Amino acid sequence: MLVALVLLAACDPAPRPQPAQTVEVFLRTDLLPGAEFDELRLFVRDTSDRRLFPLTTERFDPRRDWANAAQRIAIFPDTLLGANVGFLQLELVSPLDDARTIRSTVAYPAEGPRIDFVVTRSCQDVRCDGTQRCLGGRCVPRDCRRGDEPSCGAASCAFDDECRAGVPDCAATGRCDAGVCLFTLVPSDCGPGHFCQPGDGCRPIPGAGRGNGQSCRTNAQCASDRCEGGTCCNRACSRCESCATGVCAVRPLTASEPSAEVCDGLDNDCDGSIDRGALVVDESNCGACGFACASGERCVDGRCNVESPCETLVGLTCADIEVATLEPARSHESMLFGSTLAVAGDLVAIGAPGDGFPLAGVSPAPELARAPNVGADYGGVHLYRRESEGWALEAVLRQPDRPLRNERYGQRLAARPGQVAVSGFDRPYVDVFREERGLWTGPERLMTSGSVQALAFDAEGRLVILGPRQLEVVDPEGRRQRFGGFDDARTFHVEGRGVAIATGTGALFIGSTVDGVRFGGRVSAELTALIIDGPRLFTAQGRTASEPGIEAFEEDLAGPPRLLQSLRRPESGFSALARVGDYLAAGSPDDPLADGGPLGVDVRLRSEDLTPGDGTVFLYPLPAGVPVDAPLYLRAETVSAGAHFGASLASDGTHLFVGAPGDGPGSVFVRRLAP
Repeated sequence: MLVALVLLAACDPAPRPQPAQTVEVFLRTDLLPGAEFDELRLFVRDTSDRRLFPLTTERFDPRRDWANAAQRIAIFPDTLLGANVGFLQLELVSPLDDARTIRSTVAYPAEGPRIDFVVTRSCQDVRCDGTQRCLGGRCVPRDCRRGDEPSCGAASCAFDDECRAGVPDCAATGRCDAGVCLFTLVPSDCGPGHFCQPGDGCRPIPGAGRGNGQSCRTNAQCASDRCEGGTCCNRACSRCESCATGVCAVRPLTASEPSAEVCDGLDNDCDGSIDRGALVVDESNCGACGFACASGERCVDGRCNVESPCETLVGLTCADIEVATLEPARSHESMLFGSTLAVAGDLVAIGAPGDGFPLAGVSPAPELARAPNVGADYGGVHLYRRESEGWALEAVLRQPDRPLRNERYGQRLAARPGQVAVSGFDRPYVDVFREERGLWTGPERLMTSGSVQALAFDAEGRLVILGPRQLEVVDPEGRRQRFGGFDDARTFHVEGRGVAIATGTGALFIGSTVDGVRFGGRVSAELTALIIDGPRLFTAQGRTASEPGIEAFEEDLAGPPRLLQSLRRPESGFSALARVGDYLAAGSPDDPLADGGPLGVDVRLRSEDLTPGDGTVFLYPLPAGVPVDAPLYLRAETVSAGAHFGASLASDGTHLFVGAPGDGPGSVFVRRLAP
């Protein structure tokens, strides 16, 4: 049996300010997920009820109590709707088919960015005309949403005792909410393959008990409790297995497989599902497989007949955003070019700790061909200078005198006009190279009291060196200051003369490079990056943390920083932060869903596949000082698998430099994000 709900919403034609406001759609229903419906479909219609394009819905958890707590089923920016949208249409699809449909309409816009609506089992056999929707078993006007608005008329109920299931053999507790009866069901009371249906008692789950090899839509339909790619299977198949006969088996792969999913009726990415997550950008498959644009319409970023997403979101064309891609002049695989980045004016310093060329000192660009690649992770730093026609390789900085194997030179990196500071991976030294009359010389080696964790220059030219237990500050005349007391220091950020340090024990220190630092509070012990932006401090947690994401603090030099907001992204986490234009950029190199255009709005709660992907940079607009929960995404369309786009970030205020060290030998993508 199929149950479908249509929610239609009129759109305000007045232009909305950028960045986009987030619209959230919530559902409350006493139909049982996994038994009475197993799929959500959300569509957009115009004011004449013509279907325009589909919206992405989130995967739902059938274990939750949908009758007593509304569940979010979709989130998207209001700019995605456009000016000619009249309604949103939501369908709840049954495990059997979609032959029976209940359509119900609700006027839009709602008050505020949240849309709540109710679907009850009492509407399963009720049919309303096109100007009404069903709610609580009766047809009501479109502007009746919950059931207690003035336009709804007489309520279906007033008290809980008016909502009675009348079935003694299974639990189905009724309650009256906003004049509508909803029943809380307990599927386990009826045993495997059955559920409690108010008024009828325990009933089999539609299509349950199917054997291996038979078609299915949900796990509950299979006797083995496993539905793989529309077929009941003996177990969960791996990424590149199929289950056409009910038994997981590795299928033959061509040289190009697994590849990105496209709308062709095949499982291109070997995930066991046909066309799921397909790249749908053409006029025949716009936003979803099989959804065709009308004659004369064009599909742009998954929508028919819309403006460029780049112009809509940041006010630049996509061609203006994609400025350049920097690659090493002479390279080899696993060079890790782009692992670290530093920007100083028109100079970009790019660390390549996997560089396998055993050269010493400064190598001008013409000398790069004089040494063979021996693949021993000597390391190096590539310097690119911005010129009128783009970026040009100026020199490569390498270890002085006698290069050491596995030194990973360039793993620690900092730059300012005329100077570049370099160290290896956890090495007790810093080499300072200087530019004199257009040529790079040096380096001058500074020995440190412990392994170098991070490097930076402050606004007055002081070199700031973070060790595992102390901070060393070297002024331009070579005088040193040391500030200690940091147990297991991991990461830091310097902005102006301010410095913030995080330790592996969760301690947070804030102060200056001149006057020292003080204890400021506690944060996560698994931070991967910090950034100071005026009175705000942003911290990032990586994929291995228990709750990876970003936290925004307000700095208070008289006391501990005050937490402003937490943004959790359990599917990937972050490893790098940068401020560019009006955005906080957060690199997520392990993000598993790196398909899609150069720019868009991320509306996911959680990805389905935790396998590391190509990587994504998320852009949180900061006009009001606090990031939003639905960021923009920035991606590279042409990268190698496992490129780790976003592993490092740097900004000159207008351009964002994004490192992708796994893109073959490595790449750095330059994107303009401010006019």
